[in-house]
Amino acid sequence: MNRTLYGTGNVQADVAAVLGQYKKAHKDGTPCAEMILTADDEFFNSISPGWRNGVYTDQFKGWVRTNVEWLKRKYPGLASVTLHMDEHTPHLHVMVVPLSTYEQRYRRGSKTVTKVHYNKVFGDDAAIIAEARKTNNSELTKLGRLQTEYANVMRPFGLVRGVKNSRAHHRTVKQYHDAVNKPLADRPVKPSIQLPEKPALYVAMKAAGIDTAYDKALAELEMETSRYESDVASYQVQLESKAKEFDRMKDENKTLKQSLRIKDEQIAKLSEELTLSKEVIDRLRKSPLQGVAQALGYDGLLTNENGSPKWKGAIDMVKDVGGLDYKQAVAWLYHEFGANDAVLLSANEAVAVAREHVQEIEGRKEPRPYTKQEYAIRAELAKQLDALNADKYRVTLMHQDAGRSYNLGKARTPDTAERFFKRDELLDMVPKLNNENWRREYNVFITPFSDRYWYVLMDDMTPDSLAKMKADGHAFSVIQKTSTASIQGVMLLPKDAADKDVGNAVFRTLNLEYGDPNISGFVHPFRAVGFRNVKPKHRLSDGRFPVVTLLEAAHSACKRLAGLVRDVMMQTDLTAAQAVPEAVRKQSMQRLADVPPSAALDPTIAREAAQFYGWVVERYKGHSEKGADLSTADFMLAKRLHERGIAADQIKAAILQHSPNLLGRHRDTSYHVNRILSRFQSPEPAEQETEPDVDHTPKP
Repeated sequence: MNRTLYGTGNVQADVAAVLGQYKKAHKDGTPCAEMILTADDEFFNSISPGWRNGVYTDQFKGWVRTNVEWLKRKYPGLASVTLHMDEHTPHLHVMVVPLSTYEQRYRRGSKTVTKVHYNKVFGDDAAIIAEARKTNNSELTKLGRLQTEYANVMRPFGLVRGVKNSRAHHRTVKQYHDAVNKPLADRPVKPSIQLPEKPALYVAMKAAGIDTAYDKALAELEMETSRYESDVASYQVQLESKAKEFDRMKDENKTLKQSLRIKDEQIAKLSEELTLSKEVIDRLRKSPLQGVAQALGYDGLLTNENGSPKWKGAIDMVKDVGGLDYKQAVAWLYHEFGANDAVLLSANEAVAVAREHVQEIEGRKEPRPYTKQEYAIRAELAKQLDALNADKYRVTLMHQDAGRSYNLGKARTPDTAERFFKRDELLDMVPKLNNENWRREYNVFITPFSDRYWYVLMDDMTPDSLAKMKADGHAFSVIQKTSTASIQGVMLLPKDAADKDVGNAVFRTLNLEYGDPNISGFVHPFRAVGFRNVKPKHRLSDGRFPVVTLLEAAHSACKRLAGLVRDVMMQTDLTAAQAVPEAVRKQSMQRLADVPPSAALDPTIAREAAQFYGWVVERYKGHSEKGADLSTADFMLAKRLHERGIAADQIKAAILQHSPNLLGRHRDTSYHVNRILSRFQSPEPAEQETEPDVDHTPKP
């Protein structure tokens, strides 16, 4: 559950990338600082009780987000932020390259520079530190002010600053345990030096400056006594420190025992709630593990190497595989198997008891706990739905036996409208959909609907065809791998820039070139990510089915697709085209779609053609009811480009892509353009077109 929130995940490379952009203020200066941002476990347990099981509340997410935003604002040299969730307390590891912008003086002046300068960001001069200690004011130091600033940022979450001006020194975890486990030194032994008797003439000898044996022994005794007193003081400090450590550990043990007692009480309370169901729970525990594995989406081994079961029963299996505690595992099994006569018990009495308990749970509207797999599916599906950003969705469950396929929102009676699902409703259906996918082998499909977009599906693409589409300028909102050799992509086409009929023609043509030639419907369902593709032909060599995997997800309309549709619409007056027989119209639309993409046409020629036709339409729009003679304008453009040595395929593409209302004027657009080009290939054309007055005008 650890995750990188800022950077690439390679901390060393991230730090090196920042250091590579700036000079160091000092050759041997500290290049990077590490921070750990956290609070105690009591805080995290209060704001997000289920964090250990991957359940994060909005308040917890807000704590993470606020930390990252503050770091980005404060440190331009921020290199890496990593969230660790696998230890006793959630915490952020932060790597900061200390960048400082300041005025650097030179002989002939000064200039503003930005360099790696640890002391200017985190350190203080000795004089400032001395003053802070002298006045007992940590706010004089950068780190003291940093603690206060961070506390102010965290205040909305109920966190408060640590003790100001504390004399405590930080110790690593190893140092702490070494101190606790280090044996006490032996109690100091009081010196036992025996003084000799004073000489009879001791006073006279001292006056004469003569050192006696008594003086030497006395000096040694005084020195040993001083050392003894120092050792006693040190020993006393050790005793006090040891006592404090043991007191603290005792308090921790007391708290731990209290939490265990509370947990025992909860389990006891649960047992009381389930007095009706000791027998039922035993039956649940004995549920067939194969069926439970299917419901969990678990396809691993059910036995150990020696053939013994991996779990004592179904409850233990759900706790382990699903990542749930005892109470959640029992509730999960009730929701899955509570009313299943075959799984629970053949005895009518026990089945009735189980049903009563299920009704009790449903009456309290308790949601079934999510398993780890269902959390993972929900997270990936949310990314897919956010990228699509549809107003509503149709959910279709397709089976290998077509007669068993059904639409979740399809009304049973003809006079009832179909039900569609919002984003959050669809996410809440993950357990049900996962159950249908794993236990009944249904494929899960969704169809998005929006007032703003058409959703254009490119089906059965290969990595090569996907790369070619991207190279041609197409941008996908969703790209997903549906099997080992197949990729689906969804492009967003704005409705205000596209006619459905034209968009449908372009859509079919794109699938002919890049994807599935058999796909025909413009509104088409596609696979929901996170669920298995249970088509028999996609079964893997080990017997499993591939899972639909999200490769890319980013909400954005495809400008290239919109451009293709606009090009076709410029050539097609749909009102006039209605008079064209449908078979001819489809044939012409196909010819238009077969035109080389805009990227294949030289941009200079494309721009010239667009400007030329725009000028012709504007120049002659008032000369007659129909305006300019656009067929003659096609000839003029072709002649002009031919005289400059432009290739015939470029001339053809320029006319087909930019001539206005081409389909409305000519049923066979390709024949029209080829006929024009043939005029320039014949040395003596049989009939010479008369050029209109527009030939006298300046070229656009």
